[in-house]
Amino acid sequence: MTDADLLVPLLECLPEAVVVADRRGRILKFNSGASRLLGWSSSEAMERLRTPELYADVADARAVMVRLRQRTAGLPGAAEPMNVDLRSRDGSRVPVRLTAAWIRDGNEVVGTVGAFADQRPYRAMEERLRLATELVANRERRVEATNIGPRMASELAQPVTAAMAHLDLAVETGDLPEVAEDRVMQALEQLERVRSIVHDLTRMSTHWKT
Repeated sequence: MTDADLLVPLLECLPEAVVVADRRGRILKFNSGASRLLGWSSSEAMERLRTPELYADVADARAVMVRLRQRTAGLPGAAEPMNVDLRSRDGSRVPVRLTAAWIRDGNEVVGTVGAFADQRPYRAMEERLRLATELVANRERRVEATNIGPRMASELAQPVTAAMAHLDLAVETGDLPEVAEDRVMQALEQLERVRSIVHDLTRMSTHWKT
């Protein structure tokens, strides 16, 4: 039994998508995990695709090759894991975590192997966490508004009512010049608006509490 005889069933057992290609990018192995991830059958991928066409962005394909050449993991021709987007058969973008390495025959590079872990479940979880965080923050703001509203209404209501009473008394005495009386009436109108706002604030605070 050869190494290749052992490699093929091993690749099929892996849950990750695994793609093996020669040095020109022609796909030699496209395991079932890759088929599930991207929608291409193994035979279709090997017949129709090259590795750069798997990526949603050409820049990502170049970046992988650059990392392989840089030997960023400290191993001969092994790239540190990186996040990239692949392009599925239906054209949608698939975020993955990629690990790649050269395949060597002695000192000669004969191809590449890449393993792709689907990141969509993690992205979905991150989105749920973000929404949950926003929900908690909104609830906290509503609670704060509920606490502030009645206090503000109480603090505003008393001086507004007192000011209106004094102005009403000044008008009722009839001692004000006509110009001053007009201004007092305008002030009373504005204070009435403030009192209405205070009333609405109190009502809304009660609604928020409910």
